[in-house]
Amino acid sequence: MSPAPGGATAGDHDHDRMGGAIGWAAGAAMAYLALVFTTWGFLSLFLERDVVPEGHSRFMYPIATTVAILLVAILVGVPRYTGIRRDRAEPSRQFGAAIAGAGFVWLVFGAVVGLVAMIAPGPGDLGGALGTAVGLGLQDFAPVIPITAAPILLIARVLIARGPGASRA
Repeated sequence: MSPAPGGATAGDHDHDRMGGAIGWAAGAAMAYLALVFTTWGFLSLFLERDVVPEGHSRFMYPIATTVAILLVAILVGVPRYTGIRRDRAEPSRQFGAAIAGAGFVWLVFGAVVGLVAMIAPGPGDLGGALGTAVGLGLQDFAPVIPITAAPILLIARVLIARGPGASRA
């Protein structure tokens, strides 16, 4: 490795970037987890309903939510590793990417719900799994997935674009 300014090697810089990306991804995942579960808890309390409707596998939402959390971590960690240009640090410049990311998280969440519905109680048919994915992807609790992902992704992307030590004023 060739020395970089200050005596650090290029490998040290890559290691620092990877560590920063993992830290940002873990922080975003924890914030997202807390936001989703808190929102679901309050909705369940106020609506007096279970999060997972009767007749469906109790593992359906935990598995799909785990995938959504990992996806949010990836959607934050990759831009942190690769970088976002400083001229794109305004929230309005990152809004589209955050909304697209939240929509993608919701789509994957619905696909996992459908997959679990297809295999959980026994082998099911594709039509029933698609119906479950669409039905549960739009019911009371599922829209919390993109609604809570969007602000997490937006805030993370804006802060990543501003970079360390940037003025927050």
